[in-house]
Amino acid sequence: KEIYCHECASLFSLKGLVEGVKLLDCSKCLSLRTLEGCPDSLEILYCSGCIFLSSLKGCSKGLKELYCNYCYSLPSLEGCPEALEKIHCNRCISLTSLKGCSKKLKELYCRHCTSLVSLNGCPEGLEILDCSFCSILASLEGCSKRLRELYCTDCTSLPSLKGCPENLEILDCSFCNLLSSLEGCPKKLKELYCRYCPSLISLKGCSRVLKKLDCTGSFNIKYIPGYISDRAIKGMSLSRIAMCKVSYGIAEAASKLTSFFAGRCQCANAR
Repeated sequence: KEIYCHECASLFSLKGLVEGVKLLDCSKCLSLRTLEGCPDSLEILYCSGCIFLSSLKGCSKGLKELYCNYCYSLPSLEGCPEALEKIHCNRCISLTSLKGCSKKLKELYCRHCTSLVSLNGCPEGLEILDCSFCSILASLEGCSKRLRELYCTDCTSLPSLKGCPENLEILDCSFCNLLSSLEGCPKKLKELYCRYCPSLISLKGCSRVLKKLDCTGSFNIKYIPGYISDRAIKGMSLSRIAMCKVSYGIAEAASKLTSFFAGRCQCANAR
Protein backbone atom coordinates (compact mmCIF):
# COMPACT_ATOMS: atom_id res chain seq x y z
CA LYS A 1 0.00 0.00 0.00
CA GLU A 2 2.88 2.39 0.75
CA ILE A 3 6.37 2.70 -0.72
CA TYR A 4 9.13 4.88 0.74
CA CYS A 5 12.20 5.32 -1.44
CA HIS A 6 13.27 8.83 -0.53
CA GLU A 7 16.91 9.86 -1.05
CA CYS A 8 17.52 7.06 -3.56
CA ALA A 9 20.13 8.94 -5.55
CA SER A 10 20.17 6.47 -8.46
CA LEU A 11 16.39 6.24 -8.95
CA PHE A 12 15.62 7.78 -12.36
CA SER A 13 12.28 6.14 -13.19
CA LEU A 14 9.06 5.07 -11.47
CA LYS A 15 8.23 2.44 -14.07
CA GLY A 16 7.67 -1.05 -12.73
CA LEU A 17 5.80 -0.07 -9.59
CA VAL A 18 3.08 -2.56 -8.72
CA GLU A 19 -0.59 -1.64 -8.87
CA GLY A 20 -2.36 -1.20 -5.56
CA VAL A 21 0.13 1.29 -4.13
CA LYS A 22 -1.71 4.22 -2.48
CA LEU A 23 1.22 6.29 -1.20
CA LEU A 24 4.65 6.84 -2.73
CA ASP A 25 7.46 8.88 -1.17
CA CYS A 26 10.31 9.48 -3.60
CA SER A 27 11.49 12.76 -2.09
CA LYS A 28 15.08 13.85 -2.72
CA CYS A 29 15.62 11.33 -5.50
CA LEU A 30 18.08 13.54 -7.31
CA SER A 31 18.17 11.53 -10.54
CA LEU A 32 14.40 11.49 -11.01
CA ARG A 33 13.35 13.62 -13.99
CA THR A 34 9.89 12.27 -14.79
CA LEU A 35 6.83 10.87 -13.03
CA GLU A 36 6.00 8.53 -15.91
CA GLY A 37 5.19 5.09 -14.57
CA CYS A 38 3.09 6.11 -11.56
CA PRO A 39 0.55 3.35 -10.87
CA ASP A 40 -3.08 4.31 -11.45
CA SER A 41 -3.93 3.34 -7.86
CA LEU A 42 -1.69 6.07 -6.39
CA GLU A 43 -3.50 8.70 -4.26
CA ILE A 44 -0.65 10.50 -2.43
CA LEU A 45 2.73 11.36 -3.93
CA TYR A 46 5.74 12.98 -2.24
CA CYS A 47 8.42 14.07 -4.69
CA SER A 48 9.79 17.11 -2.85
CA GLY A 49 13.45 17.86 -3.38
CA CYS A 50 13.61 16.20 -6.81
CA ILE A 51 15.55 19.13 -8.15
CA PHE A 52 15.69 17.93 -11.78
CA LEU A 53 11.99 17.06 -12.08
CA SER A 54 10.71 19.30 -14.88
CA SER A 55 7.19 18.01 -15.49
CA LEU A 56 4.20 16.57 -13.61
CA LYS A 57 3.04 14.61 -16.62
CA GLY A 58 2.65 10.91 -15.93
CA CYS A 59 0.98 11.29 -12.53
CA SER A 60 -1.68 8.78 -11.58
CA LYS A 61 -5.11 9.90 -12.80
CA GLY A 62 -6.55 9.17 -9.36
CA LEU A 63 -3.95 11.21 -7.44
CA LYS A 64 -5.52 13.35 -4.71
CA GLU A 65 -2.51 14.89 -2.93
CA LEU A 66 0.80 16.00 -4.43
CA TYR A 67 3.81 17.34 -2.52
CA CYS A 68 6.47 18.67 -4.87
CA ASN A 69 8.21 21.31 -2.76
CA TYR A 70 11.76 22.33 -3.70
CA CYS A 71 11.42 21.06 -7.27
CA TYR A 72 13.62 23.81 -8.65
CA SER A 73 13.29 22.78 -12.33
CA LEU A 74 9.48 22.68 -12.40
CA PRO A 75 8.24 25.54 -14.66
CA SER A 76 4.48 24.85 -14.54
CA LEU A 77 1.73 22.69 -13.08
CA GLU A 78 0.78 21.28 -16.47
CA GLY A 79 0.07 17.58 -16.16
CA CYS A 80 -1.75 17.74 -12.84
CA PRO A 81 -4.29 14.90 -12.73
CA GLU A 82 -7.95 15.91 -12.82
CA ALA A 83 -8.76 14.29 -9.45
CA LEU A 84 -6.08 16.26 -7.55
CA GLU A 85 -7.46 18.10 -4.50
CA LYS A 86 -4.32 19.38 -2.76
CA ILE A 87 -0.89 20.44 -4.01
CA HIS A 88 2.16 21.76 -2.16
CA CYS A 89 4.67 23.28 -4.58
CA ASN A 90 6.49 25.61 -2.18
CA ARG A 91 9.89 26.95 -3.23
CA CYS A 92 9.51 25.85 -6.84
CA ILE A 93 11.59 28.80 -7.95
CA SER A 94 11.06 28.22 -11.70
CA LEU A 95 7.27 28.17 -11.42
CA THR A 96 5.90 31.18 -13.34
CA SER A 97 2.21 30.28 -13.67
CA LEU A 98 -0.59 28.32 -12.01
CA LYS A 99 -2.06 27.24 -15.33
CA GLY A 100 -2.64 23.53 -15.68
CA CYS A 101 -4.08 23.01 -12.19
CA SER A 102 -6.76 20.41 -11.69
CA LYS A 103 -10.28 21.87 -11.83
CA LYS A 104 -11.12 19.94 -8.64
CA LEU A 105 -8.21 21.41 -6.68
CA LYS A 106 -9.29 22.68 -3.24
CA GLU A 107 -5.96 23.67 -1.66
CA LEU A 108 -2.86 25.17 -3.26
CA TYR A 109 0.33 26.09 -1.41
CA CYS A 110 2.97 27.87 -3.50
CA ARG A 111 4.99 29.80 -0.91
CA HIS A 112 8.39 31.22 -1.91
CA CYS A 113 7.75 30.71 -5.64
CA THR A 114 9.86 33.73 -6.50
CA SER A 115 9.20 33.58 -10.26
CA LEU A 116 5.41 33.53 -9.94
CA VAL A 117 4.08 36.68 -11.62
CA SER A 118 0.35 35.98 -11.78
CA LEU A 119 -2.47 34.02 -10.16
CA ASN A 120 -4.15 33.47 -13.52
CA GLY A 121 -4.93 29.80 -13.92
CA CYS A 122 -6.33 29.29 -10.41
CA PRO A 123 -8.98 26.57 -10.68
CA GLU A 124 -12.53 27.77 -10.17
CA GLY A 125 -13.16 25.47 -7.19
CA LEU A 126 -10.06 26.47 -5.20
CA GLU A 127 -10.86 27.27 -1.55
CA ILE A 128 -7.45 27.83 0.07
CA LEU A 129 -4.47 29.57 -1.54
CA ASP A 130 -1.14 30.35 0.12
CA CYS A 131 1.13 32.38 -2.16
CA SER A 132 3.16 34.01 0.62
CA PHE A 133 6.70 35.22 -0.14
CA CYS A 134 6.06 35.39 -3.89
CA SER A 135 8.16 38.50 -4.16
CA ILE A 136 7.28 39.60 -7.71
CA LEU A 137 3.56 38.88 -7.53
CA ALA A 138 1.96 42.28 -8.19
CA SER A 139 -1.75 41.46 -8.45
CA LEU A 140 -4.42 39.22 -6.93
CA GLU A 141 -6.38 39.17 -10.18
CA GLY A 142 -7.20 35.65 -11.31
CA CYS A 143 -8.15 34.20 -7.92
CA SER A 144 -10.90 31.61 -7.77
CA LYS A 145 -14.29 33.16 -7.05
CA ARG A 146 -14.90 30.43 -4.47
CA LEU A 147 -11.72 31.14 -2.54
CA ARG A 148 -12.35 31.27 1.23
CA GLU A 149 -8.79 31.71 2.56
CA LEU A 150 -5.94 33.69 1.00
CA TYR A 151 -2.47 34.03 2.46
CA CYS A 152 -0.21 36.50 0.63
CA THR A 153 2.17 37.39 3.44
CA ASP A 154 5.38 39.16 2.42
CA CYS A 155 4.34 39.69 -1.20
CA THR A 156 6.52 42.78 -1.36
CA SER A 157 5.39 43.85 -4.87
CA LEU A 158 1.68 43.80 -4.06
CA PRO A 159 0.25 47.37 -4.05
CA SER A 160 -3.46 46.67 -3.48
CA LEU A 161 -6.12 44.08 -2.69
CA LYS A 162 -7.93 44.51 -5.99
CA GLY A 163 -8.90 41.15 -7.40
CA CYS A 164 -9.82 39.57 -4.07
CA PRO A 165 -12.80 37.26 -4.59
CA GLU A 166 -16.08 38.34 -3.02
CA ASN A 167 -16.55 35.21 -0.93
CA LEU A 168 -13.18 35.44 0.82
CA GLU A 169 -13.45 34.98 4.61
CA ILE A 170 -9.80 35.03 5.78
CA LEU A 171 -7.06 37.25 4.35
CA ASP A 172 -3.48 37.57 5.57
CA CYS A 173 -1.55 40.30 3.74
CA SER A 174 0.99 40.99 6.48
CA PHE A 175 4.45 42.36 5.59
CA CYS A 176 3.23 43.64 2.19
CA ASN A 177 5.45 46.72 2.10
CA LEU A 178 3.70 48.46 -0.81
CA LEU A 179 0.14 47.93 0.38
CA SER A 180 -1.24 51.43 0.98
CA SER A 181 -4.98 50.85 1.31
CA LEU A 182 -7.61 48.18 1.88
CA GLU A 183 -9.68 49.18 -1.13
CA GLY A 184 -10.85 45.98 -2.78
CA CYS A 185 -11.30 44.21 0.54
CA PRO A 186 -14.12 41.62 0.16
CA LYS A 187 -17.40 42.55 1.80
CA LYS A 188 -17.79 39.12 3.43
CA LEU A 189 -14.32 39.07 5.00
CA LYS A 190 -14.36 37.87 8.62
CA GLU A 191 -10.65 37.86 9.50
CA LEU A 192 -8.01 40.32 8.29
CA TYR A 193 -4.32 40.25 9.17
CA CYS A 194 -2.32 43.22 7.90
CA ARG A 195 0.61 43.19 10.32
CA TYR A 196 3.69 45.31 9.60
CA CYS A 197 2.41 46.98 6.44
CA PRO A 198 4.40 50.25 6.63
CA SER A 199 2.62 51.93 3.70
CA LEU A 200 -0.86 51.29 5.06
CA ILE A 201 -2.34 54.60 6.24
CA SER A 202 -6.06 53.84 6.45
CA LEU A 203 -8.45 51.03 7.35
CA LYS A 204 -11.03 52.44 4.98
CA GLY A 205 -12.45 49.67 2.84
CA CYS A 206 -12.58 47.09 5.63
CA SER A 207 -15.43 44.62 5.56
CA ARG A 208 -18.39 45.61 7.70
CA VAL A 209 -18.77 42.04 9.04
CA LEU A 210 -15.18 41.75 10.24
CA LYS A 211 -14.77 39.65 13.39
CA LYS A 212 -11.00 39.75 13.79
CA LEU A 213 -8.51 42.42 12.77
CA ASP A 214 -4.78 42.40 13.48
CA CYS A 215 -2.73 45.37 12.28
CA THR A 216 0.15 45.04 14.72
CA GLY A 217 3.21 46.99 13.64
CA SER A 218 1.48 48.95 10.86
CA PHE A 219 2.84 52.17 12.32
CA ASN A 220 1.34 54.64 9.87
CA ILE A 221 -2.37 53.87 10.16
CA LYS A 222 -4.06 57.21 10.83
CA TYR A 223 -7.70 56.54 10.08
CA ILE A 224 -10.27 54.08 11.43
CA PRO A 225 -13.59 54.65 9.62
CA GLY A 226 -16.71 55.05 11.73
CA TYR A 227 -18.48 52.02 10.33
CA ILE A 228 -15.87 49.71 11.88
CA SER A 229 -16.65 50.90 15.39
CA ASP A 230 -20.41 51.05 14.75
CA ARG A 231 -20.90 47.66 13.14
CA ALA A 232 -17.86 45.46 12.65
CA ILE A 233 -16.12 45.91 15.98
CA LYS A 234 -19.13 45.02 18.10
CA GLY A 235 -18.52 41.61 19.63
CA MET A 236 -15.18 41.20 17.87
CA SER A 237 -11.65 40.84 19.17
CA LEU A 238 -9.43 43.52 17.69
CA SER A 239 -6.23 41.58 18.17
CA ARG A 240 -3.00 43.32 19.08
CA ILE A 241 -3.27 46.78 17.61
CA ALA A 242 0.03 47.33 19.44
CA MET A 243 2.45 49.93 18.10
CA CYS A 244 -0.03 51.47 15.62
CA LYS A 245 -0.43 55.22 15.38
CA VAL A 246 -4.13 56.19 15.16
CA SER A 247 -5.27 59.78 14.85
CA TYR A 248 -8.88 59.45 16.06
CA GLY A 249 -11.76 57.10 16.64
CA ILE A 250 -10.14 55.05 19.41
CA ALA A 251 -12.69 55.97 22.10
CA GLU A 252 -15.68 54.93 20.02
CA ALA A 253 -13.96 51.75 18.82
CA ALA A 254 -12.68 50.69 22.23
CA SER A 255 -16.12 51.06 23.82
CA LYS A 256 -17.38 48.08 21.80
CA LEU A 257 -14.37 45.77 21.93
CA THR A 258 -14.32 42.51 23.84
CA SER A 259 -10.54 42.78 24.15
CA PHE A 260 -8.19 45.63 23.33
CA PHE A 261 -4.45 46.13 23.63
CA ALA A 262 -2.91 49.43 22.54
CA GLY A 263 0.62 49.34 23.86
CA ARG A 264 2.94 52.03 22.48
CA CYS A 265 0.17 53.73 20.50
CA GLN A 266 0.55 57.41 19.74
CA CYS A 267 -3.00 58.79 19.72
CA ALA A 268 -3.23 62.43 18.70
CA ASN A 269 -6.88 63.00 19.67
CA ALA A 270 -7.72 60.12 22.01
CA ARG A 271 -10.33 60.92 24.66
